[in-house]
Amino acid sequence: MTSERVAERYIKALHETAVGEEAKQAVGAALARLQAIYAQNPQFRAALANPRIPDERKTDLLMSLAEVSQVEVLRAFFQLVTRKRRTDVFSCAGRLYQKIDDETAGVRRVFLQSANALSPAQLTAVKESLTRFFNGRVVIETEVNPELIGGIRLQSGDLLLDGSIRARLELLREQLSGTVQREHTL
Repeated sequence: MTSERVAERYIKALHETAVGEEAKQAVGAALARLQAIYAQNPQFRAALANPRIPDERKTDLLMSLAEVSQVEVLRAFFQLVTRKRRTDVFSCAGRLYQKIDDETAGVRRVFLQSANALSPAQLTAVKESLTRFFNGRVVIETEVNPELIGGIRLQSGDLLLDGSIRARLELLREQLSGTVQREHTL
């Protein structure tokens, strides 16, 4: 399995060679499609890893599944990863491309979970706060998670801000169990 670090180098080089906003969007959409297919289809993964299948056939397969024949930078990328036997980059290609594209554009993606659906006004308030916090443009993806009981949980990259009632209750439980254990050992 290719490490994500190696995959990121390949994807970053692809991002730099895609010229123009339209081409970058087409490449991003193609990689997202291929990542989904790679994750869901073991036969596809096996075909890409099979040394008996010629690289040209693998490239043609990737081009047809990517659904973009006009973006030649993709054909060159597919030829490179098949020749170098790095087709497992497709396990994370779409996500990495989106991350690099966001970083280049100064966009921060935030995954927001809440116990109940937020109103448009609440979502706007959260987005404005996050825009100030990150000092840049923010894109929010939301999900309702009743297990949070109340409050919200935000994640952006490695940063996790958990203001849920569930997290507070777990923290309280840990503090109380620590107090009980210390008193018991005295």
